[in-house]
Amino acid sequence: MNRPLLLIADDDLDILESYEFLLKDEYDILTASSVVHAKKLLGENKIDVAIVDLNFEGQDSDGLSLLDFIENEKPHCGTLVFSSDTNTKRVVNASKRNNIDFVVKDETSEAQIRSALKQFFISRITLPSSNFNFLTHSLLMKQILKDIDKIVSQKRLSSILILGESGTGKDYLAQYIASRMNKKLIAANMAAIPKETAESELFGHKKGSFTGAVSDKKGLIEEANGGIFFLDEIGDCPLAIQAKLLRVIQNKEIVRVGENTPRQLDVQFIAATNKVLDKLVDIGEFRLDLFERLNVFSFTVPSLRERPEDIELYTRLFVNEFQGDKFFCVAPEAIEVFKKHLWKRNVRELKNTIERAMTYSTRGFLDKELAIRCIDQGNDAPLQQEEKSFTTEEIMNILKETNGNRTRAAKKLGIHRSTFLRWVRKLNLDSSNEGTMGRPSILRA
Repeated sequence: MNRPLLLIADDDLDILESYEFLLKDEYDILTASSVVHAKKLLGENKIDVAIVDLNFEGQDSDGLSLLDFIENEKPHCGTLVFSSDTNTKRVVNASKRNNIDFVVKDETSEAQIRSALKQFFISRITLPSSNFNFLTHSLLMKQILKDIDKIVSQKRLSSILILGESGTGKDYLAQYIASRMNKKLIAANMAAIPKETAESELFGHKKGSFTGAVSDKKGLIEEANGGIFFLDEIGDCPLAIQAKLLRVIQNKEIVRVGENTPRQLDVQFIAATNKVLDKLVDIGEFRLDLFERLNVFSFTVPSLRERPEDIELYTRLFVNEFQGDKFFCVAPEAIEVFKKHLWKRNVRELKNTIERAMTYSTRGFLDKELAIRCIDQGNDAPLQQEEKSFTTEEIMNILKETNGNRTRAAKKLGIHRSTFLRWVRKLNLDSSNEGTMGRPSILRA
């Protein structure tokens, strides 16, 4: 839920103020006008990206010192050099470093910085702890975890394909695999990487190989050397990139853009998608040979509908995550409402619903009514209810009691609002009630 945290380090106070204002709509910002202060902030905070000037006029240390500190002490912090430094030696020194993007201070700087930050957040390096767990009470999910543990125990290095609907936790399963193998995990969202930059992002490039390639850059797959590369949303991968991925998986080597010499790699591949790859193969949108290379071991993460045992577990986990130091209680009736819902967007939808409920609650209590309200607010799938039968007289009486308010009427009957509206239409009560009770806007709602 937290926004990415940026550090802007520059000795020009106007620059700090200006770019803090320009970027604060998307990011949390820390600023430092000295190298010493920047190092202190890096030590005290989990900073995602540092935007660093090279020239700190009149200070004992320059931006190169800060780059060294990040490389040695904070290797998973992204680095963006933002400078108009005229010291050629310093610029050349900085440009020799891997995985550093350069933006020159000019009238196009803002757009370039936003673009560079977007590219960084397309992928994330994850170092799962050895005790990372995929929390579940589902027997279906527990069997999958057992099968994965068996693969890990036999030190299989074959590719793994993770299938399942959106929001089921495919990325968490990838992290679970990495933790069991005690390897770093580097992920790339294939749906988010622009086609124009995909080759450079994945395979890296040589300085000067294309306009804007101001330094050598190691690609994400090469970053995963010695670990696991997670191809998230592989079903959205362009065909041209699929061919290059196939060679990497087959030969365990990579060639950067602009180079001819392959680099040997020790990388295991995990891929995930919510699409049906067999169908994409049939219509020519996914390579059969790549599919077969990725599909050595395949696991389908069950939807939340298929693992109702996890609904209460995840509800309480998310409550604990969002409540902070406040106490928050969930009524059993709310849990029952959640268990009857379809959850078409799975765990992600449940998490959003819990966050809404904890925001709107004024009593530190999630009851049945609040559960229904928060599901409705983000809902494109009706709440499942046990079908009840009503007579015209029953519907008319409850409408009179609630002065024509259909939302209150549905709650009094203990059914979902959409179910109540269906009965109103079924019994042809729309026109008969209009103008006789409540407000027309309510009656037509």
